[in-house]
Parts: sequence; structure tokens; C-alpha cells
Amino acid sequence: MIHALGAMPLNVITANTLQTPNGVLSAHYSDPDLIGQQLQALLQAYPSGALKIGMLGTAAAVNRVAAVLA
Repeated sequence: MIHALGAMPLNVITANTLQTPNGVLSAHYSDPDLIGQQLQALLQAYPSGALKIGMLGTAAAVNRVAAVLA
């Protein structure tokens, strides 16, 4: 459906989680600098009209994403 609308989903890996239907059992957060590098690379490679930001996990990750988008 996304492709039919002319959009392309692009992902930045921000965390690796272990989840069951009962909840999140553990989470390992990606390094904020790696998150920033991934985001910068995608924004430079593809035109972007909208972003959806999900779980960042740490204040440092939030700050890094904010710096890339500023």
C-alpha cells in the first residue's frame, strides 16, 4: 500500500527488543551516533516528506535525532 501511494518506507534501527504478547522482556538500545549516521544517510539518499519517530530509548538518542533534523 505504501508503494502504491508513491512512498518508500525507510528504517533506522534504534533498538533490539525481546517481546512476547505479555510485554517487553528486554531492550538493547542502538548507539546514538549510529542512529544519527543512519538517519543522515537516508535523508541524503532519499527525498523525505514525512517522518515517523518511534522508540528512541534514551535522551542521548533523542538529542542526536533532534540535531540531525535541526
